[in-house]
Amino acid sequence: REFKKGGSDLRARLIEKRTTHERFADRWTIFRADMLRIRSNVTGGNQLLAYIHGSLKQGKPYDELVRELISASGRANSNPAVGYILGDDAQPMELAAATSQIFLGVRIGCAMCHDHPFDDWEQKHFYDLAAFFGKTKTVRSRRQNGSIYTTEGDKNIVLWPPEDKAEPEDRKPVKPKFPFIMGDPKPDAHYLKRFEAARL
Repeated sequence: REFKKGGSDLRARLIEKRTTHERFADRWTIFRADMLRIRSNVTGGNQLLAYIHGSLKQGKPYDELVRELISASGRANSNPAVGYILGDDAQPMELAAATSQIFLGVRIGCAMCHDHPFDDWEQKHFYDLAAFFGKTKTVRSRRQNGSIYTTEGDKNIVLWPPEDKAEPEDRKPVKPKFPFIMGDPKPDAHYLKRFEAARL
């Protein structure tokens, strides 16, 4: 009915009305909690849920929210965005798989163990992405409550080649590298070859 009333600024008025509604943040917190796999029974889960709700109420831009989530460190009580990292216990492989699926819409997790059978992701691509999280580690405080927090370590724990493909002394830290081709719509020969193989 409101839409039928028309007006030159109708779309802007309706968006404003919906986004300022008192239940807007509540509704979208539920959606984001599912998307981010927020669990209240893990360290930082409740704080992360409150952080998402507060970010929505503030109208925080999505790109800013994502940057805060994937780069957070510290304790959940002082930096609730760290709940995203703590949700996967700061494990770089799990974080790479989750981050690519949640924020890029790409399931690269299959390449954690082997080259992807259908997509153009090789196992090395997955390790390149996981290396962005390779220095992140969890630490348990020595204080009485033993709170858990994240920090950046000195060395990257993501090593190449994988354990089952090389001797320990031959494995080296991976340099973080974004594995996705950006801005080039033309498939390369490697992609076409893999696509043909998958079709057969």
